[in-house]
Amino acid sequence: MGASIHSPYSTEFSSMKITDILKLHNATLPLFSFEFSPPSTPQGEALLQPRISNLAKTSPAFASVTWGAGGTSTNKSLAMAVALQGKGLEVLMHITTSNTTSAEIVSKLIVAKDAGIKNLLVLRGDRVDPNSYSSRGVKESVDSVASPHAFDHANELVSFIREKFSDSFCIGVAAYPEMHPESKNEEEDLKYLKQKVDSGADFILTQFFFNASIYHPWVRKVRALGINHPIIPNVMVFRNATSLEKLIGLAKVNLPYALRRQLDANLGKKEIEALGIKTSTEIMENLISSRENYNDLPCVHLSTLNQEDSVKQVLQNVGWSWPQNQGSKNKRCLQSLKIPISVIHFSKPGHLCESRLFMLYYLIYINTSGIVYLS
Repeated sequence: MGASIHSPYSTEFSSMKITDILKLHNATLPLFSFEFSPPSTPQGEALLQPRISNLAKTSPAFASVTWGAGGTSTNKSLAMAVALQGKGLEVLMHITTSNTTSAEIVSKLIVAKDAGIKNLLVLRGDRVDPNSYSSRGVKESVDSVASPHAFDHANELVSFIREKFSDSFCIGVAAYPEMHPESKNEEEDLKYLKQKVDSGADFILTQFFFNASIYHPWVRKVRALGINHPIIPNVMVFRNATSLEKLIGLAKVNLPYALRRQLDANLGKKEIEALGIKTSTEIMENLISSRENYNDLPCVHLSTLNQEDSVKQVLQNVGWSWPQNQGSKNKRCLQSLKIPISVIHFSKPGHLCESRLFMLYYLIYINTSGIVYLS
């Protein structure tokens, strides 16, 4: 390698669990947080880096990093999560059951833990479309693409993480105000949510939705099951009709009739962006104005789709403000954030896990001062 190896983790920044962050907040408006996804191209990486830096200045409660669909591209996700945590953003790292073994999960969580990441969103993950094509151009079945995987459901992975890491991580699980598309009915869907919570989850993060009026009645049904954990609704800020239709199809989320009519009206790019801002603003205003208890809406999670301007506009519309021309409240300056998405991978004997030694991928990246870091 020929480069000095330094620890990228400063003792100046003390990471926090999301549940502790929520407990400290007592303002009228709930907190807000962001979701980012590792870009698939170098061009996307170059665009995302300044956007995250600028959004960090708004002082979000945390930022989540999505995991690769079907278990793919997880090294990019881990590298991005480690980098953001190291730069001062509180990270909620997604992790799924898809296409992975228990040893691989442990190895990645050891890296995350050593990086100071304390928050996980545990998901089953998307099942690969059997009609999709592999990198070889050959159709593959769900089993052949997604195998091997050690866990079939998120509650199993939650229990496993608790067994291996105790309370090192604050664990969130997903919920579906409009019901998971594979659930037979709402009663069954809520039963599965209760299983995930009882397995050791600390908070709940919902799927995005566009009909705000369903949220609080759904929360009351959750509370009736004895679930008192904080629930964070997810609001998507869309600005592209094509990507929105794709996400709606994957998540099986309902579109209100009025919004569907507007999307079908052949709107231009600027009009779609304005519609996305207006829709997200109205959803958030509705959620906040009808809030009954703090734990029912302690924070709003914004799916940014890796955008910046529209997300900041929604925050301003709702009433959030932040100091202009200043860094965020985080203890590290994020103005020149560099995200190590294009990482160099190499193998090295790693940790003793489940009575066998396996190869752990380490991640190398270069910070803004040019120092090579090893995680």
